[in-house]
Amino acid sequence: MNETTKHPKQFLNRVNDVYFKYILGSTERKNYTLNFLNTTLKLEGDAQFTDISFADKDLLPQEIESKLSILDILATTNDGTIVNIEVQVCKDKFMAERAVYYWARIFGGQLHKTETYDKLHKVISLVLLDFNFFIEKDYSQYKGEFHQTYHIRNDAHLQDILTPQLDMHFIELEKLKYSDIKDLKQSDRWIAYFSKQVSESDRKELAKMEPVLQDVMQHEQQFMGNTELRRKYEAQEKAIRDEQARIQTYREEGWDSKTEKVIRNGLKFNFSYEDIAKLADVSINKVLAIAKQVKGEKE
Repeated sequence: MNETTKHPKQFLNRVNDVYFKYILGSTERKNYTLNFLNTTLKLEGDAQFTDISFADKDLLPQEIESKLSILDILATTNDGTIVNIEVQVCKDKFMAERAVYYWARIFGGQLHKTETYDKLHKVISLVLLDFNFFIEKDYSQYKGEFHQTYHIRNDAHLQDILTPQLDMHFIELEKLKYSDIKDLKQSDRWIAYFSKQVSESDRKELAKMEPVLQDVMQHEQQFMGNTELRRKYEAQEKAIRDEQARIQTYREEGWDSKTEKVIRNGLKFNFSYEDIAKLADVSINKVLAIAKQVKGEKE
């Protein structure tokens, strides 16, 4: 049984994987997930989702092993639509490719051997990014926008969508801007709740406008007071800090992902630190740094 204790109120990282799943990935709180989807996707009337069931975590792709896994919540709605809600907290220049890859795996994994293509259901990917991905110098047309939606379209006739089965959303939390929280559109209120650009006082105002968010905020203290959940939350925070520090080190010292891969493979096959340093063309100190990180990941 999980021990729950009173805990003083403190900063809560709402895009922490453990907390995010606690709020949006739980059957007992599926009303939050449905509200998040219906409002964020601007679904109305009969188009709204009315029920949702969450996938067994054991059925997720086996190669997703990282503590900072891209696949956070996988669920199926009442009409068969499959929804993948993801959070990415560390910058990744291949974010788009990764997102499409996982969308494709989910979409293609629906059919069994004897089933036909008409059995394929729509797959919606909602990717919340805790960093700016669409840089304005490359995407000047996106200035001021934080929610981008993609489909497969005809290049010559943009209104012609090849198939509605691919529906992909990228939401950049850092780009959320507003002058008065009360003027925020309903479709953006959940995004504001998760964004670090919103102050606690404004978040309270947000809760007054959106009853479901008021209920969500009452669960925050319950979450932080739960010993087991708090331990997992802190471990995830440490993983995020370590990953960010590693990326910063690479930038400052000119490392690249291939260098790290060589070092990690050498450690995996128990090569000596000296041999790994020669293979990767780096100092032994750099090999030791990666070795220490690998050890921490196993603990």
